[in-house]
Amino acid sequence: MAFPGRRLDLAGLLVARRDGPRVHAGERCDKRRRGRSSSRLLRARRCLLVIEVAASSLRYDLNAKAPLYAEADVPEYWIVNLVDRELVVFRSPEEGAYRDRITYRAGDRVAPEAWQDVVIEVSELFPAEEPS
Repeated sequence: MAFPGRRLDLAGLLVARRDGPRVHAGERCDKRRRGRSSSRLLRARRCLLVIEVAASSLRYDLNAKAPLYAEADVPEYWIVNLVDRELVVFRSPEEGAYRDRITYRAGDRVAPEAWQDVVIEVSELFPAEEPS
């Protein structure tokens, strides 16, 4: 589910950009309304997986968001790196950092820790490459 233009509540921290981060998370995220505002907050303590799709935001997603998600104890954070056509998976948050960082490429398969029966072919995450 995508929530463009929304803010992400990281257990008290807010990650927001003017155009809104593209937040993708499992259905177990706790969506609540605050006051009379139509703004929705996704509460990170209930999220099992956050996925970012990055091209121009790659540096920000790797260097700024990853520590915030780890600090909020989001168990798994994926970045679909459109530039290098790879999937970067962060797992096992500890003291504001992820203990594990694994990079997957075309030909690899990966499953979210929370849904081991959902196996994803990494090559299917990217558009087909045009012949040279």
